[in-house]
Amino acid sequence: MKIGIITYRQFPYVSANTSIGYIIGENIARRDGYEVVFIGHKQDPAQNNVCEYKGIKIRYFNDKIPTKKSARIKNIVQKFFGDLAFLFNARKLRKIVKEEQIDALVCVQSPPETAWIAKRAKLKIPCYLYQLDPFHIHGDVENLKQRKQFLKLLKSFSGVFATTPLQRYYEREKDFQYLVRKGLVKECKHPTLVKPKQVEVQAIKKDKTRLVYGGTLYRGVRDPKILADLKKALSDDIEICFFGGCDNAQDFAMLKQTGVICGGRVSPERLQEEYRKADVLINIGNKIKMQDASKVVDYMALGKPILHIHQFADLTSTETLEKYPLKCCVDAATLSDGAGSDLVNTFINESKGKSVPYEKVEKWYEEYTPQYVADSVLEMINKK
Repeated sequence: MKIGIITYRQFPYVSANTSIGYIIGENIARRDGYEVVFIGHKQDPAQNNVCEYKGIKIRYFNDKIPTKKSARIKNIVQKFFGDLAFLFNARKLRKIVKEEQIDALVCVQSPPETAWIAKRAKLKIPCYLYQLDPFHIHGDVENLKQRKQFLKLLKSFSGVFATTPLQRYYEREKDFQYLVRKGLVKECKHPTLVKPKQVEVQAIKKDKTRLVYGGTLYRGVRDPKILADLKKALSDDIEICFFGGCDNAQDFAMLKQTGVICGGRVSPERLQEEYRKADVLINIGNKIKMQDASKVVDYMALGKPILHIHQFADLTSTETLEKYPLKCCVDAATLSDGAGSDLVNTFINESKGKSVPYEKVEKWYEEYTPQYVADSVLEMINKK
């Protein structure tokens, strides 16, 4: 069987969601009787020479790199004409499916564009939606127009692989319950629990306890102010190292002024190195309530102490961390007013130097391993 996996970005310009598609694809491709083809957008001329990832073929919708002008035109067309905006990509997808003799297609969403392309292509093979992010829910606000569009979109798919909060949403919402009744929803965790490579970390002389956060900070989702408030709440012998960027350049400057050590964006390999050097890893929960925790799974694989900062009663993240012993969950509001300072400082001082063996983490969180998730995907695809 040959399975196509659509992700918006392709190597080397991967996103977190692309990485999840790649992890599943790699695991499936290792099995007897299965082949995988990655499908997506070409974003840079450097990709003209990229046709595979770890031996798995990559096919592109586009030969020409989209310009800002063409992107604006496409957005306008989509606004007024819906999925007609994806007509060109849909035609290319049909061609790829025919040439590669693909038997089933998995569309990793977000962004939703991968799903719209598959819908417009009207393929005669089973298509599945791997849904990592909500389609029509933004924070606490539900866009009724997008909800209606999404209900139509779902009719083009043979099934949905959904994260825990999305599966629960489908179970309780009347319009979506038919998916659950008909067995068209398969709960899938983030398949990122992977045993870390045994890398010798060079011992560095540290005068301060080192906290590390890696990722992008957005005012509307993960506000940089949270990291600044954390820095103010810490004792002088604790430092924060931030590797990533902000959607607003002023926020990056503000973090530096607050005393946060800002290393900027770094390669995935360098970021993993910084994680290994850290005494405690920081996770900041999103404001998006329908989004599953993912970074904490990467952290748990490393066995490091985790300081989780949530912005609301974040049941998904706290549930994910429930079995993990080296964690501290604190509300962002208590950092802002100083009430959480004692809790955070005590946790850092008591947990630094401690770790949890990967074998124990894997036993507790088997459903987050690539093998388990790939099994779940294939179980639905192979269901008669």
